[in-house]
Parts: sequence; C-alpha cells; structure tokens
Amino acid sequence: MRAIIVILSIVLLLASRVAGATGSIAGSVEIRISQVEVIWVESRADMRELLAANNVPVTSDSERGFALRGHHAQTGADVCVVYALRPRELNDKATLVFGHEVLHCFLGDYH
Repeated sequence: MRAIIVILSIVLLLASRVAGATGSIAGSVEIRISQVEVIWVESRADMRELLAANNVPVTSDSERGFALRGHHAQTGADVCVVYALRPRELNDKATLVFGHEVLHCFLGDYH
C-alpha cells in the first residue's frame, strides 16, 4: 500500500510539472479512497467503448482518460478506477492525463 502511495505521489508531481502548473486546484469534496485501480487502455477506440459501457459522455478529453469513484461490490471499500491510455514515453500526454485522472479520485470535480 505504501508503494502505491509513493508511486501515485511521483506521478502527480511529474504531471504537475508537465502541465506547467497553470490554474488552481480546489477539490469539490474531501474524498477518502481506500483503493485505486488502474486500467490501461491501448487505443482511443477502446476508450470510446469503455466510455459507452460506463455511460460517460465521449469528448476529446474523455477519450484520453476518465476516473470513476464508487464502492467495491464485494468488500464495500471506497474505490476509484482510473481508465487511461497507456503512456508510451516519459512525460507524454498520456502521463499527464493519468495524473489528472488520479487527482479526480482524491479531489472530486476540481476543475
């Protein structure tokens, strides 16, 4: 668990540097997530299928990634599932989007 928190912290730090740190971040709610799951998606076509399956509107942004918060069906734990295109290079757009979606897990609708 500690390793996951360290990895997510590093990803968020890298994503903030890539983004140029523009705009302020203020979470809509305080969220206590006990589990984060990451689903790597190979293509935008695959992402569109996942968006439709989860009733999420398809936009140019959501085709790059999205996060869903809820409760684990078997354990009842608060869980956030991040769907993101798999990064191909260090600090590419997919890395930035991944960090952005992880923030949604912990800050809710912050933009």
